[in-house]
Amino acid sequence: MPKAAALSELARLGIHPRGLNIDLAAAYVGLGRSAFLAEVDAGNLPRPIRLSRTRRLVWDRAALDAAMNGIGEETWGQIDTVMHAIRGGA
Repeated sequence: MPKAAALSELARLGIHPRGLNIDLAAAYVGLGRSAFLAEVDAGNLPRPIRLSRTRRLVWDRAALDAAMNGIGEETWGQIDTVMHAIRGGA
C-alpha cells in the first residue's frame, strides 16, 4: 500500500502516526521549524530517533507529549539517555 493511502487509512481509523517528521513534530507542538529545532537544541524538547533502515529522523509523539506535559529537564535528560542506550547509541 502506498504511503499516502496508508496514512489516509490510519486517519480514517482515528490512528495517528507515532513517528513525526520535523515539520509535523514542529506543528504538533505549535512551533515553526526553526523555533522547534532551537528548543530541541536547548534540551527543552526531545531529540529525534534515527530509523536505522531508512536513516530517517522522526520525533516520537509520546515523547513530545511528555515534554509538553512538563516533565522536568533532569527527568527528561534521564529518559533521553536511557532511550539513547536502548537504541544502541543511534
